[in-house]
Amino acid sequence: MSPRTLTANCPAKINLTLRIVGRRDDGFHELESWVAPVGLYDELTVTTAEELTIAVSPDGAAPANASNLVMKAARLLASAAQIKAAASISLIKQIPAGAGLGGGSSNAAFALRLLNELWQSQLSEEQLATLAAELGSDVPLFLRERQVIMRGRGELLESHPRPWQGWAVLILPAIEVPTAAVYQAYAQQMSGGRGDPNQSTIDLIDPPASAIELMPQLFNDLESAAFVVAPRLLESHQQLNGRRQRIVRMTGSGSAFFTLFDREDEATAWRASVRDLVEGEARLVTVPLLT
Repeated sequence: MSPRTLTANCPAKINLTLRIVGRRDDGFHELESWVAPVGLYDELTVTTAEELTIAVSPDGAAPANASNLVMKAARLLASAAQIKAAASISLIKQIPAGAGLGGGSSNAAFALRLLNELWQSQLSEEQLATLAAELGSDVPLFLRERQVIMRGRGELLESHPRPWQGWAVLILPAIEVPTAAVYQAYAQQMSGGRGDPNQSTIDLIDPPASAIELMPQLFNDLESAAFVVAPRLLESHQQLNGRRQRIVRMTGSGSAFFTLFDREDEATAWRASVRDLVEGEARLVTVPLLT
């Protein structure tokens, strides 16, 4: 029998809002976030094989060993399905690590989905979501492939009732920011969070038609903490924020920034205007928000 191959594009995400509600008893932080997948993709391919292997390109973009979240997803799925973990996995990376874009989590979610089909494991979407939550806080949201409201430590998801459709410019500094260090810095700042934990801040945002009206309503409680951990991020933000009247926000725990536009040509023009303000190794990409 010839080998069977399945391929998927794994999208990045941006946190349009990110609120730290409080600290949980299990040590994780309670979050509330409006999350949108965006059209920046890694490519994941799985092929039937005798053993479980992974190849990553470009070299060094992600671990090519058992520590890769894709490999952990494969072994977790095989254990749940009570089968041998065997597949040849290829991962082509475009989403940078340590940028708050969820690349590793997206890869893991799509590994669950592709391998479930490749191995004919027949696990339900609910079972896959349970496995995804075991792998990491951001993994379950990528099984949805649409804009969601994320709560808890990331496992409580609901589709956003008013998804916003438009374009984003992503600014991808050549800086990797450790998530744990950002949360530590946030704790040291003793930030009080955003008001009543029982009151959703997302409910107060009514997405307007215009990106320039929406951006001032967006926020990220981890921004100032990330700037403490990586002062170069603060410098970049100060240079970019307000350029051509556009607010720039950070996604996740950093290091990537974004700003929103109604049309692709507007996004492309703004991207060109700030190219000289970012460090030489930084990337700027124009991507659609997925709804």
